[in-house]
Amino acid sequence: MKGFGFQKEKRLLIKIISSHNSKAYQEFIGKLCWKFGAERISDLFINEVLPALSPEDFKWCYKTMLGQTGYERMKQEMMNTLSQMLIDKGYTPGKDFSINPEGGVILNNNASEALLADIPEDLRVSIRAEFKPITLPDALDSLEKHLGVPFRERLLQRVSDRLLSLSDNEAATYLAVMSCGFEDRTQIELFSILLSHVAEVYPERIQGILDEMKKPDDLDSSKSTHKVMLDLISAAGGEDELRPHPDHPNDPDEGLISRRGLEIFAQVWRGERSVYEVIAVLDRVTKKYQEQQ
Repeated sequence: MKGFGFQKEKRLLIKIISSHNSKAYQEFIGKLCWKFGAERISDLFINEVLPALSPEDFKWCYKTMLGQTGYERMKQEMMNTLSQMLIDKGYTPGKDFSINPEGGVILNNNASEALLADIPEDLRVSIRAEFKPITLPDALDSLEKHLGVPFRERLLQRVSDRLLSLSDNEAATYLAVMSCGFEDRTQIELFSILLSHVAEVYPERIQGILDEMKKPDDLDSSKSTHKVMLDLISAAGGEDELRPHPDHPNDPDEGLISRRGLEIFAQVWRGERSVYEVIAVLDRVTKKYQEQQ
């Protein structure tokens, strides 16, 4: 695909992308595919256009191709893969690296070198020069800055209130579901924070809850997930995204969650199925319903 014949198309495509004009971009791509074939244009796009884009244009391009939900899912999967690579190399989340809530991964020097070890030697010097030296910040502080609310304080208050109505078995399940999903999404350790808080606020209950955690087969997560969703969304600043259930208006635990509420939840929790997949399904159902009206 490299060659003089496509340089004009390449320059025009890069110029259109830099304008962030979605309509012009889609129309031009369509014309190129019709004229030269989708396979040749894909080759041009991947091998010559994308590498020439600025980071901001690169980001815009992927958002345009995948949609906001698809783009967020892609970023999440990339961060999960990168995190697992570092964990497999023996590095500790929250200590050697941390997921930046605003995008990307914050690495200390050791973790940076671990990633560079998989890159050809002749490229390491130039890539290393692009790394910005940084002191790994407190991961929860970074998350709170991103969310714009004192997440830790708000969450611990929600947990304190929630445990009043839960048995030791239910509390053990609730804490396990919350911490596992939160840590999987953010790579920030939450379990020890929750247990320390419970031990401080409910010292008479902590041993009973720990005993229940030793019996994982007796923990039913299906009854706790919705409560975890409500509490994490509220702690993350999304309390206005919760609505009373029309059939249970006086039961806050049966509250409905808006699309924006799900987006907030997706920033602080991950289960076996990505929250962004749920949002995508919701969007499709909503669109189909609107088309039928």
